[in-house]
Amino acid sequence: MTTSEFLTELEKRIKDGRVANIESHLRRTGQTRIAATKELQDPSRWKCEEINGKYGAIYVNIEKE
Repeated sequence: MTTSEFLTELEKRIKDGRVANIESHLRRTGQTRIAATKELQDPSRWKCEEINGKYGAIYVNIEKE
């Protein structure tokens, strides 16, 4: 998979809700930052994949995998 293909697939998954970060989840749900963060940290719905250590993360929706 090329970098371009990877980014295209990632963008598709963000749009359909399979992958999120805090900012995209805030825009999609209209929640407060605290509520969105709390929801994304629910291990029964979301799997956290850290990026660059503890400084960033994306969340994979387990229900939509």
